[in-house]
Amino acid sequence: MIEKFKDKAAVTASDFEGVFLALNNGDKAAIEEAMKRWKFKDEQSLLKFALAILIKAENNKVSIQSGGSQINLTPNESLLDENHPADSL
Repeated sequence: MIEKFKDKAAVTASDFEGVFLALNNGDKAAIEEAMKRWKFKDEQSLLKFALAILIKAENNKVSIQSGGSQINLTPNESLLDENHPADSL
């Protein structure tokens, strides 16, 4: 579960179980925009949807329609772990 910790000065591992995400460099704004455009009820729902797309994608390829054209999406190389190449399904 993604939790918001607005009222805490610090969060420790004993405060929750799961994954803690620190959002920066515009990531928070991008999540807020996606939540508004897609009408997600919370960040966890948005993340579940995004993960489903990535997991269901065949051969680690995702395509979208934008401006009347099909666009193939791949992560920037700086986001990938060079020691663990992606599995092709």
